[in-house]
Amino acid sequence: MTDEKERARTDKGTFKGDNPDTPDVNEAYKPVKYYLMQDGLANTILQKLASLPYAEVSDMMTAFRAMQHVMVDPTTKKVLGTEEEVAGQTKK
Repeated sequence: MTDEKERARTDKGTFKGDNPDTPDVNEAYKPVKYYLMQDGLANTILQKLASLPYAEVSDMMTAFRAMQHVMVDPTTKKVLGTEEEVAGQTKK
């Protein structure tokens, strides 16, 4: 998991603070997107990419981006839910 964190911002563009009432989630940072896949699939994809023409690689990457993924809190490493669920929570 990458340790690069991006601060969350309010609608006005200022940094959001962490909510002390939710110690298991750090709202001051944006969730990170992780793709769910079978064990070993990422290694297989990377090995194949090295030998394929650009057009085929582009098609594979498009399919990869369409895969199911979850949002993860970069500080606590806790799964927050799907991108749609997380977006719905922030609008409240």
